[in-house]
Amino acid sequence: MAVSFQTIPMFHVAPSFPLYLRKYLPISLLGLVVILSWKQNLSQLVGGTILLSLCMYMACILFLLNKRKRKIPDTTIYYWQSSALSLFVVFALYVIPDHLLFENVAKKKTMLLTAIFIFFYVLSIIQGLLLKILPFLSYTHLQQRCLTNFGAMHLIPNMHEFLKKKHGQWLLVSHICAGIFLIVTILYPTLYWVFGSLLLIEFLGLLYLMLRTINQYKKSLRKINLLD
Repeated sequence: MAVSFQTIPMFHVAPSFPLYLRKYLPISLLGLVVILSWKQNLSQLVGGTILLSLCMYMACILFLLNKRKRKIPDTTIYYWQSSALSLFVVFALYVIPDHLLFENVAKKKTMLLTAIFIFFYVLSIIQGLLLKILPFLSYTHLQQRCLTNFGAMHLIPNMHEFLKKKHGQWLLVSHICAGIFLIVTILYPTLYWVFGSLLLIEFLGLLYLMLRTINQYKKSLRKINLLD
């Protein structure tokens, strides 16, 4: 949450988060978690309040992203949108009484809530931020290296050369596919091998993107050093 307060306005040229949200929401969530750990009899109410607070936070993010100045297609924004949607689903599933759900869903409700929250909400945000942070830090470090030799600035690749748009899009598609089969596997465990295969493909893809960015950084750094 603290990272998003900085990165969303910076990376997406979006308005800043409201001051009251930045100031009070994190400490309020911390207080709710402390209450939850002490008052087990209030777990249903406090848990719902935490989820509702997070939904308000994600709704604010969607509003800010919609107000961004650079309205161009961006995979990181799709990650934020999918994480917001998944959190809304978690909240809806949390508040719906068990007797209104399908029997198989009701039996595994806790596991489904945990899986959707961690995989679709938390992991989506982490991957989305990585797609921005990896090329940004690589570019920034090379730029600082060129401060003593401005003639080397032309050797710095642009952001999309560090991490191509289509590669980010493929990672998002693999993440969604793996997430869908995670839910399917919870309901029908015999399909675990499909989820395992898709999860392996997803993280091998993420590893490839990271290694490719590092390699591009090192190649550019060698070229810059040769000009000294």
